Amino acid sequence: MARKSKYSFSGTGLSKEDKAVAKKLFNDYRKNYNIDSLSDLQLLEELVYRESRQDSLKKQIAEFEAGNTKSKPRGIETDLDENLQQIIILKDKLGLFEDKSKESPYEYLEELEEKFKKHREQNAGDYSCPCPFCKKMIFFMFKVKNYKAKKHPFYKGKFLTNEYLWKLYKEGRLTAKDLAEVFQTSIDYIKWLDKNLYKD
Repeated sequence: MARKSKYSFSGTGLSKEDKAVAKKLFNDYRKNYNIDSLSDLQLLEELVYRESRQDSLKKQIAEFEAGNTKSKPRGIETDLDENLQQIIILKDKLGLFEDKSKESPYEYLEELEEKFKKHREQNAGDYSCPCPFCKKMIFFMFKVKNYKAKKHPFYKGKFLTNEYLWKLYKEGRLTAKDLAEVFQTSIDYIKWLDKNLYKD
């Protein structure tokens, strides 16, 4: 496994307040997109600088629109558009638009699995429910928040059977062959249940 780069975000050209916001954004990008090569990290720092500048330009326009400044800074819309173009270019170079056509199916599935793993960790409650027998919490690999756990109708302990069908069998309304067909087992299994599980 490659060692993680110790690249340190500098935030050159940003105010103290903007630098703190940009650093958090930088770290979020780095974590979520696994950006780690030196050249990509340098591009990423340029990207968050540009995004911080974009916010600053928008705030200047908002101040003018709100009547807090007498005149709109000259050429600010052009600056905004040109800066946005640079943001798009940088995001494209860093692969942040997630063009799946460039990935192999295996890489795509690996990335999906990693996203699912993070989602399960961050939303554990959606994947958990109490066992209907012992009441201990069970963690599933799929969402269960819209499902209700209940006793399985075709098992008694760990053995495949059904109480109502067994009752019909004992009353003579079903044969051992009928039960074997329903349970997809042999007739010997039905005899084994009779002898070892029900013992009647």
